[in-house]
Amino acid sequence: MIPAAMAATMRHEWAAGDQASFDTVIDRELIDRFADLSGDHNPLHMNEEYARRTPFGTRIAHGMIAGALFSRLIGEHLPGERALYRSQDLRFLSPLLPGTQVRVRGEVKSYDASLSLLTVKTTVTGIDGAPVFVEGTAEVVVRPPEEEVRAAGSPRQEHRGGSALEGRRAFVLGGSRGIGSAVCRELGLQGAAVAVGYRSDLSAAQGLCVELSGRGGSALPVCLDLGDGGSVAAAVREAAEGLGGLDILVLAGHGKIVARGIERGEWEDVSQTVARSAGALYHAARAALPFLKASGHGSIIAISSTVTREAPPPTWTAYTTAKTALVGLARSLAVELGPYTIRVNLVSPSLTEGEGTRGMPSRIREELAARSPLGRLARPEDVAAAVAFLASDAAGYLTGIDLPVCGGAVL
Repeated sequence: MIPAAMAATMRHEWAAGDQASFDTVIDRELIDRFADLSGDHNPLHMNEEYARRTPFGTRIAHGMIAGALFSRLIGEHLPGERALYRSQDLRFLSPLLPGTQVRVRGEVKSYDASLSLLTVKTTVTGIDGAPVFVEGTAEVVVRPPEEEVRAAGSPRQEHRGGSALEGRRAFVLGGSRGIGSAVCRELGLQGAAVAVGYRSDLSAAQGLCVELSGRGGSALPVCLDLGDGGSVAAAVREAAEGLGGLDILVLAGHGKIVARGIERGEWEDVSQTVARSAGALYHAARAALPFLKASGHGSIIAISSTVTREAPPPTWTAYTTAKTALVGLARSLAVELGPYTIRVNLVSPSLTEGEGTRGMPSRIREELAARSPLGRLARPEDVAAAVAFLASDAAGYLTGIDLPVCGGAVL
């Protein structure tokens, strides 16, 4: 018989409503140990005489003790040993008093299998459910079990002719989530060392690096702001230094889509989106140029979109303009950098499964999927496979192309 907590760590799928909990006591020893660990010796928590003169009438526990309890919940119960915290917010509703017996509970709100991402409602309550002392929401990446990683890796490498990118060094800007994270995984699977570019979600970037390293690869997180040319250039140099050079540069990020047309929007919406797209490619390519020249088989790949080939969605003015500028810049760079044996290509996916489609009504999803002869939406892995191909020697005579990954929706 497998214990319940251990069984939870072995699961591959979770559903909304799945729960786990444990009971504990907020005693003075716990408060004292937390104070020593955190260095927070505020007298409201530590001095009984002082606390009696406050409206609380007694010492109260540090609010962040709840954060430690949630860490235990996520790390040992839901999902368990394969958990990697991505974020946790906290709302403090009632003070925790010494001697209080509490129930720490987690309930799955959603599970995105494509991102291996659990969203969990977390609460600290009395044993009978009242009062609610602390509540919040956790986002948790579920790492694959080691045996699953081994099983998933070898057959795909054999199918694609072994480690096609062995020894190559790649920097993926916007690599911590969505299509970018799938690109990092695919390049790593094919043998490349990968720098994962991120803006604010360090935990996601670190988690991806841990995953890639667990597969026997090499990876490091690099922070940057796509809208800041200086930040982009500095990140490229940091990635090249950390990897010992650079062979592959991938622009996968574009920032949040601003859905405002010309009537409601401002030119700044357009210019800022262009800066995060074509501007980011310009500054990244310029900073990477010395390293790509030295490589002898440099490859630059930018993720565009099929909106440049078809009627764009209404009010997507900024996004469509930015992606169109990106295409023009990539084509120009292909001509300019070709003599240095540096290839520049684009991959243009249609609507892709992931964060952008989460919460979309099933009817709309079905209608969009029906536009493709293959009858489904693109997946991040589809886009990543195209990027890896263009980065490899198998595409050694391809430059200046825009490869649509859309299941035939655009012909």
